[in-house]
Amino acid sequence: MSGNFGGLISGMDTNRMISQLVELERAPIRRIQNRQRAVQRDLQEISTISTAMNDLSQVLQRLSNPAEGSIFAASSDQEEALALRATQEASAGSFAVDVHQRAHAALHRSQGFAGDEVRAGTLEIAAFGEDPVVIDLAEGATLQEVRDQINASGAGVQATIIDTGTERFLSVTGTRTGHPVGGDPSEALQITETSTGGSGQPLGLSTVRTAQNAQIEIDGLFLERSDNRFDDAIEGVEFDLLQAGTGTIQVDIAADQEALREQLEKLTEHYNKVVEALQEQSGGRFGRFATDQLRAAFGNDASQLSLSFSRSGRLEIDEAGIDALLQDPGALQAVFSGESGLTARMESTLQGYTKSGGILAGTRQTLESRSRQYDQQIERQERSVDNLRQRLQNQFGQLEQAMVEMQDAQMRLASFLPMGMGMLG
Repeated sequence: MSGNFGGLISGMDTNRMISQLVELERAPIRRIQNRQRAVQRDLQEISTISTAMNDLSQVLQRLSNPAEGSIFAASSDQEEALALRATQEASAGSFAVDVHQRAHAALHRSQGFAGDEVRAGTLEIAAFGEDPVVIDLAEGATLQEVRDQINASGAGVQATIIDTGTERFLSVTGTRTGHPVGGDPSEALQITETSTGGSGQPLGLSTVRTAQNAQIEIDGLFLERSDNRFDDAIEGVEFDLLQAGTGTIQVDIAADQEALREQLEKLTEHYNKVVEALQEQSGGRFGRFATDQLRAAFGNDASQLSLSFSRSGRLEIDEAGIDALLQDPGALQAVFSGESGLTARMESTLQGYTKSGGILAGTRQTLESRSRQYDQQIERQERSVDNLRQRLQNQFGQLEQAMVEMQDAQMRLASFLPMGMGMLG
């Protein structure tokens, strides 16, 4: 018989003694856990640096992307007639635009249906000069089924049913506006119906609206497109036709001071977040080196952007220089563009850290490996502590059991002695 009686016989608080001895044995585990917490902190710092660098990279890419980084704004005196957007390729200028007509798609419509059955046969649909698509009309097909067949055919049209209350019509519209420039408008949508059945009603599709191209004039020059978007008429300017026949529209392209300031502020903000993340590294593994690399990548471009570096390495905006910079917006484009421009240089430096196999990935891999090693060490130490606890519990239990047996023996011996013998000597 064995067990842990917790000092009931010996009078010793053996449970407390075991706990204290076990806590002493756990000291190495606490030291490893402290080292592991430091590794986790380092991993969090690497993650923060990686996020900050990726965010800075996105800002730089937007500055280099004509669709995102324009420092020009396009405006007109008739915004309800013309929607404008300037890209980074735009240049300052003014233009007179006349919208003669907007583009629209061709529309064909069936004859009216009082019933529902369509006569069997075939439909041959050729949209925008593409190869025709042939649709088989089965015997007994309904108007709804024919509509669904057309929409699933990929013929470049959209079919709908219009119900007037007394009749129903199948309406077929091209999915593209206009027609090939210089071609016949009828080429936009051609539908041929061949009937082979004897029951039901033929569709009898006919042209309701001929396709029409968009036509405008820019400073007296005539332009025609098959849709209502003109993104190649004026370099760096995209516009959509909203209304026609509203008279001459004045279009102005000028430097967008608000956009310029916003871009510089974002560049400064995200650059400084990278610097702060690097400087806050607890171990300082590569923070100073990386900060020096990024500053070197800027070269002399900081002053050209009305930016300067503080003593702490952070970027600051020179408010007095922004107005002068706005006088030559092309200079800003030149700073970021090209293979040797600021964006390319900064991206090259950032990629050295953020790419797969880069400095951050290598550091993260090393730290994660160290953390796994600490996990394994803690697991071994925990097993050792558990073994010690079990061994102490067994040993103290055996001691308590031995004392119980000794007391039993004394009591049995005393029972054999004459009364009062226990008082002698």
